[in-house]
Amino acid sequence: AIKVYPNPASTILHIDLEKPGYYNAKLSSVAGQAIISHTTGTIDISALANGVYILAIYDSNNKLISTNKVSIVK
Repeated sequence: AIKVYPNPASTILHIDLEKPGYYNAKLSSVAGQAIISHTTGTIDISALANGVYILAIYDSNNKLISTNKVSIVK
């Protein structure tokens, strides 16, 4: 299981994986434009505008393991 919190978020987004290991989290606009790519459990989203984003999480083989809608509200 993957936990993405808080949602909605304002400055920091946390990602907790049930099985620790390498992963790549990619945050995109709903139009598909890549915004942030990250490999740690904390993503700084303070510079992003309010709105809905898509967070896709890939494993070490670049296989999609999760997608989540994330709302940013400041």
